[in-house]
Amino acid sequence: MDALSADPDAAFPTDVTALQALVRELLAEVARLRAESAELKSKPAAATKHRFGRRSERKKPAPISADPMPARRRDEHGRSALPEYLERRDVVHDLTDEQKPCPVCGRARECIGE
Repeated sequence: MDALSADPDAAFPTDVTALQALVRELLAEVARLRAESAELKSKPAAATKHRFGRRSERKKPAPISADPMPARRRDEHGRSALPEYLERRDVVHDLTDEQKPCPVCGRARECIGE
């Protein structure tokens, strides 16, 4: 009797060897289905990793050079430093005596930056 094609409402065999054979068939089928399920679950994960995962082409290692000075960046961002010939002046914006006490606690305010 084939356990895989048997009717679920049919009566079970009464002898022990037939029942053991039926259990062995069912265990083999469960193992096969688990392996197939694991394989099917791994396919979308592998496809997702291939599509969205890290790629070695995106990050190339920096070339090692014998120069003691590091190479200058190709594209400098931000403002460049001001030239030395421009005049520098310090301008201090001080508070009046009425504005110096803190309105919450009444203590004198401190200079917090330049």
